[in-house]
Amino acid sequence: MLNRVRIFSLALTFGLLVITPAASAFIHRHESWREHAGAERFRAGGRRDRAIVAWDSHFRAFASAPARRARVFSDQARQFSLAASARPFGFGSALVGSAPVGQGPSLLAVDPATHTIYVANGENNNGPAAGGDTVSVIDARHCNASDVSRCRGPWPTITVGDGIDDDLPSGIAIDEQTDTVYVTNFGVATVSVFNGATCNAEDHGGCGQTPAEVPVGPGPLDIFADAANHTVYVASNDEGAVDTVSMIDSATCTAADLAACPTTEPPTFSVGASPFDFDVNQSTHTVYTATLAGVSVFDANTCNATTQTGCGTIGYLTGDPNGADDAKVDSANDTLYTANYDNTISAFDLSHCYAGDLVGCASDTPGTVTFPFGIPYNGIDYSLYVAVDQPLHSVYVSYQGDAALVVVDTRACNGSNLSGCATLDSPSIHTGADPEGVVLDPSTQTLYTANEVDNDISVIDATACNAEHTSGCRHPAPAVSLPFAEPPTTDDAVHTAYVPNDGNNAAVSMIDTASCNAYRLAGCAQTPPQFTAGQYPDSVAVDTVTHTVYVANQGADGTGTVSVVGDRSCNATDQAGCADQRTLGVPGGEPDGILVNPINDTVYVTTIVPSGPNLISVFNGATCNATDRSDCSQAPAVLQVGYSDGSGHGADLSIALNQRTNTLYATNVNYDNQTADTVYVINAATCDAIDTSGCNQTPATVTVGQDPRALEVDPATDTIYVVNHAQGDYAASVSVINGATCNGTTTAGCNQTPATVPAGFGALAAAIDPTTGELYTSNLADASVSVINKAICNAKHTGGCGQTPAEDAVGNYPYGIAIDPAVGSAYVQNLDNTVSVIPTTHRQRPHLPSAS
Repeated sequence: MLNRVRIFSLALTFGLLVITPAASAFIHRHESWREHAGAERFRAGGRRDRAIVAWDSHFRAFASAPARRARVFSDQARQFSLAASARPFGFGSALVGSAPVGQGPSLLAVDPATHTIYVANGENNNGPAAGGDTVSVIDARHCNASDVSRCRGPWPTITVGDGIDDDLPSGIAIDEQTDTVYVTNFGVATVSVFNGATCNAEDHGGCGQTPAEVPVGPGPLDIFADAANHTVYVASNDEGAVDTVSMIDSATCTAADLAACPTTEPPTFSVGASPFDFDVNQSTHTVYTATLAGVSVFDANTCNATTQTGCGTIGYLTGDPNGADDAKVDSANDTLYTANYDNTISAFDLSHCYAGDLVGCASDTPGTVTFPFGIPYNGIDYSLYVAVDQPLHSVYVSYQGDAALVVVDTRACNGSNLSGCATLDSPSIHTGADPEGVVLDPSTQTLYTANEVDNDISVIDATACNAEHTSGCRHPAPAVSLPFAEPPTTDDAVHTAYVPNDGNNAAVSMIDTASCNAYRLAGCAQTPPQFTAGQYPDSVAVDTVTHTVYVANQGADGTGTVSVVGDRSCNATDQAGCADQRTLGVPGGEPDGILVNPINDTVYVTTIVPSGPNLISVFNGATCNATDRSDCSQAPAVLQVGYSDGSGHGADLSIALNQRTNTLYATNVNYDNQTADTVYVINAATCDAIDTSGCNQTPATVTVGQDPRALEVDPATDTIYVVNHAQGDYAASVSVINGATCNGTTTAGCNQTPATVPAGFGALAAAIDPTTGELYTSNLADASVSVINKAICNAKHTGGCGQTPAEDAVGNYPYGIAIDPAVGSAYVQNLDNTVSVIPTTHRQRPHLPSAS
């Protein structure tokens, strides 16, 4: 189901870029359909829609090495890096296992009495729903923080709703006193009621029962069972169009008497804005309801299934104008914690906002947990659900687009110390892909998250990562701080990683890779030198033959350019020649990516246009480089590829060059319709600096996975790898195209369905390490990079393509990467304004160049 309550769009920049003597470069930008308001803010800051470009050379021999099928990279490489690092980095030890469930798990609940985890499968609170009609029933006795021996199941399920995929089970509540389980079905506006005494971890005999179905308001999302007042509260949201709460009498509608459940809609009342979730402070009999406008508060004693006299008296907490996704009470410090739409976390003092003082809610100003720029990243990430762990003084909030639980220290941030919330340095826990609901089993100190894309639940040891102990938390890799950084490009001839800064300063930063690498981190703490390029520099390509650095600058209003400078006197250790530049003019739109073919001195520049076909400009680099500037005013030939839809929301154009067959491969995705699945196959032999006669050709096509965003070519196996982003809402993959049978002159194999290999959540681009022969993908929504063993997954051998790749932790929201084989390091550019520095999977430590 598309985003229930927030339908926006945001132009973002993703990409993966590698330049070596056999160079590859990738740049791209994804515009999420989720955050339109964010798009305007982002464009004002200088970032634009972008393309991806890539190229390879047959001059380099690519060696393959078996990839390690583990969560982290090789121990030896890690040890070398850790010897130089201030602290270890990685995903941490808190995530101890996972358990499979149905498709699209959203919310879950734990019954401590029967040691059962119930998981609703099918609905998605923020994104497209997988569809379903089941609840998974998991035995927590051997699937918890200290024992994961039985997590893999298989697990029984119970069918709810009408027994169709459109039921979309969304929320679960348990009345432990009566062993009754209540399940909201978003798609059919009902609550299923079944007997948990005969369908649980210990007894599966009743899982085939037919639940009672109670009609409620449209679009019920979440549900809460208040045993004290025998009421089940149901939030009717209907994509933000409804503001009512239904109340089911749990004294009469129970597992013992399902026939007594109502067949007509039970009492309802308005909470003033679309509701999402509830919590009840039992000591004050107060219900707190997270809504699109904030938090609605009412008296449970006078507003329940049997008494509605107080339902018209509502208090309102309005700390976050963007509204709240979830709200949970920590009764130990009389504080309400909310996960908010703007990705902050609020803490409210409840001493003057409860059933006995609803008027006091209006003057309640919360403390707010905020994060550095880019963490969490609006338009990619969303804070969704909250769990409170009182013994460990911790609140856990699920962040969907970062595969994380963020930990809030309730000793430092609570109703009595609201100012402490602003200064928290909150650790995080790595989860499965696209976490939504989170719940704590206090009997085992185990956290469970429902992972929408992985179709499983994560099993997390709360004692390993909490407010007091962070040893098991996720620790990002060492990093260089670079605001507004774009994907880097490495030039090992001058030991420099060029990093465009897509802000108003038009700068390109230069990291000294000899002194800042995975094995020598001392130089990473230094501020890299910069040089000024054109407006909004976007991507960089290096011609290692002419020692020329080309910088694509998006410019403004279709006035993009390419800056041309020599690398010998403009690098991390020598900036004497950085001001000595020339400029290529790019017609027709905003240049987003750049690619250089040193064999025939061709410079390809991808360009996004306001509407109509997107463009690739073809320049002659032989007459515009570091030493020959005789024709930098040249007008390029133009190749048309794909199209922009004219909406102003942009498109994504990426290209890669296979020099083995002299073929350009291109993808084109419109941000308003990210269902594209086509790669264009172009004969570059007739569209380059020497011969432009074929630049008007109609390309052949090959069908790949959904939303292809980047390409990487392996000349050793004649394989084209295509990263399928899958809208950032589904499982990403990499398609494997046979370049020998699908190229610019031979298209017989283009109609075949390529093999695919799994990639990390939100994968955006790929790069090959020429030393190990491994394929890397940057995984935007998983804070990781994946490492694919292309020796067992290529055009000639696809038998190993089904294996799950190894992964390693980097910074938040990674999208650009440059691999420098000379120093055995990958430079991963993250949207949190850092460039992570991690070791590649070398079997032995590389011989490092002398540090400057």
